[in-house]
Amino acid sequence: MASLDSVRQKIYRAKEHWDELYDEVQRYYESDPGTLVPAFESTRGNELFIFKEKKLVPAKIALILGDALQCLRSSLDYLIWELVEAAGNIPHRQLMFPLALSEKQYRDDLVKRRRLDGVAPEAIAIIDQLQPYLQEHPKETVLGILDELTNVNKHRRVIFTGLHATSEILPAHIPCLLGVVTQVDANGQIVGEIPMRAVLTLQEGLSKSIEVTNCVDTATKLISQQILPLFEDFFK
Repeated sequence: MASLDSVRQKIYRAKEHWDELYDEVQRYYESDPGTLVPAFESTRGNELFIFKEKKLVPAKIALILGDALQCLRSSLDYLIWELVEAAGNIPHRQLMFPLALSEKQYRDDLVKRRRLDGVAPEAIAIIDQLQPYLQEHPKETVLGILDELTNVNKHRRVIFTGLHATSEILPAHIPCLLGVVTQVDANGQIVGEIPMRAVLTLQEGLSKSIEVTNCVDTATKLISQQILPLFEDFFK
């Protein structure tokens, strides 16, 4: 019988990877891995900072991250399989939850690649509205980022991770390395100190880096709390 059980199991596994990721990141931050320094192009009113590493980010962090993201992407593909069965049809190998960056790509996914063959029209209508290409910056949507990173992780290489500095206030559950950077005026005189946070980021394949733990956390919440409820009626 078709159900959302396998989809939820994949999401649960992603959460387990999240817990492991949190512990590894926290352990790295507590090891005094580097210092925050002003960037060369930093100016008064537009302060920019870089994280100068003393210790490389452990490869294990990137591997755990890849596993967590892969589980989340797979949960969407599992959803399509179950929707086909819920519609009384036989699943096939071409099935996949399309995440298109353009309308043409989406139409090709449906017509040429048959990604949603067998899914009820009412469910397809919902999937239509979830496509990244409908947003102003498709590559920067949560689903667009998730799809791009999992493609990199699955087909090309381990996702590269690095560190950058930010003065933004971040949620308390995100582990950050606190530091202090000296602020100087135009004459080079010290005028104070700036508390900063060094944040682990993803950079592979993206137009701009994103905060690593927030990426996993945001995608998990989006899929489990916003996307899955849209399809629950198909399994009643």
